[in-house]
Amino acid sequence: MNRSLDRSLGHRATIVLAAMLLAAAAGRADATTYFVTAAGDDGAAGTTRAAAWRTLDRVNTADLEPGDRVLLEGQTTFPGPLVIGPEDAGTRSRPVTIRSFGGGRATIDAGTGRGIFVHDAGGVQISGLNVVGAGRESGNSSDGIAFYSDVAVPGTRFARIRVQSVDVSGFGGAGLSLGGYATDAAGRPVKTGFADVQIVRVDAHDNADAGILSYGSYGTEVTGWAHADVSVVACRSWANPGIPGKGGNSGNGIVLADVDGGRIRRSYAWDNGFLNDHPSGPVGIWTWDSNRVTISFNEAWGNRSGTKDGGGFDLDGGATNCALHDNTSHDDAGAGFLVYQFAGARPMHDNEVVDNVSVDDGRSNGGGLVVGGGAVRTTFARNMVELAARDAGTPTADGPYGIHVVRDGATNVDTTFEGNVIAVQDGVPLIVVPEPSRQTGLVFRGNVYDAHDGPVSIVWGDTAYSSVESWSAATGLGP
Repeated sequence: MNRSLDRSLGHRATIVLAAMLLAAAAGRADATTYFVTAAGDDGAAGTTRAAAWRTLDRVNTADLEPGDRVLLEGQTTFPGPLVIGPEDAGTRSRPVTIRSFGGGRATIDAGTGRGIFVHDAGGVQISGLNVVGAGRESGNSSDGIAFYSDVAVPGTRFARIRVQSVDVSGFGGAGLSLGGYATDAAGRPVKTGFADVQIVRVDAHDNADAGILSYGSYGTEVTGWAHADVSVVACRSWANPGIPGKGGNSGNGIVLADVDGGRIRRSYAWDNGFLNDHPSGPVGIWTWDSNRVTISFNEAWGNRSGTKDGGGFDLDGGATNCALHDNTSHDDAGAGFLVYQFAGARPMHDNEVVDNVSVDDGRSNGGGLVVGGGAVRTTFARNMVELAARDAGTPTADGPYGIHVVRDGATNVDTTFEGNVIAVQDGVPLIVVPEPSRQTGLVFRGNVYDAHDGPVSIVWGDTAYSSVESWSAATGLGP
């Protein structure tokens, strides 16, 4: 290339870059920042601290545009709710932002209603806030921060949601929910929801139904999922007790349902579910009716239930291509790591539970590694389980067991236990398989068993074995 042409192209590139920077600057200039303070005036412009608004009601009447910011005065409480509707949506590159300013967090006091409600809108980011409700006992039955889609067009997803550094408590529903519900003209469920969702450093506690959850229009004959690309990272969920008489399980810590492509990572769930009275119970961290969800590097402990479950981690009905890996579960009422297909769920298959640790789970039911309900192609590999006997005085129930294939009349297909270490004390059974004839393709291979000098117990149908060697010889299965 000759020098004159080189200089000409360089000059053109400079002009193009300058034009792009000017366009970006113009885009930022078009956005508006609104301030809300305790001493504000709803009749003011709202666009400076000196001319700030006073209430969230005034924010709700504004028509927010992409790139706009709503800044709430730190260490100040504002009665809720804050509502963001379709007309207030941002975009992927220019989201609408709600956050605190001026030092400390602002608080949205929802009373008996919602704190923040985002309806059929994407391009929204919320950060640095406390959101509080009056508590279920005081009449709150709502979710604290609720994202909700009800567009009855299959596959509709509102993109780019960010919730970061938020504390949400005192709600009768969930602390934070990501929901979609719609039906077509015939009353059939339609999948609608959100995509590109990041929930980071959210503390959800003392909410009746759950800490953090997602849901969609459930149906066994539909295809697809409501939400896509959902991340829950570095969150904490505790003391969410459950709702007596709800008619379904309640008191969950973190649960993703109806998600295609999700992750729960480096999060914690403890002391949840203690008021649940539904026959099936809650779990600390889990997913169901989802595809490609990975739950990794989390910890769950002390989760409970008034009935069954109350475990640490779970891949449940309709979960496909999902994984639990590198998690720690301990001192839970139910199973440390459960894979279970419930009756009527969409097909469940190709899930794995690998490189996890379970210590003293199954305090009232379940055990370390548990599978049932008709799961297909499930792998438990390289997990470590250590279980002591249930405390004296604990009501007799089902467990604890090192490995448990549940008696429920269902046939599980191609379940593999490989390379796990199962250590028990005081006669806790190493393996319990009540219906081995129903298990198709059940494999035990390369596992290590340790009864800590106590009696060995393996329950295989109607036969009890007192050594690993006798069980292996009788069944033809490897240790």
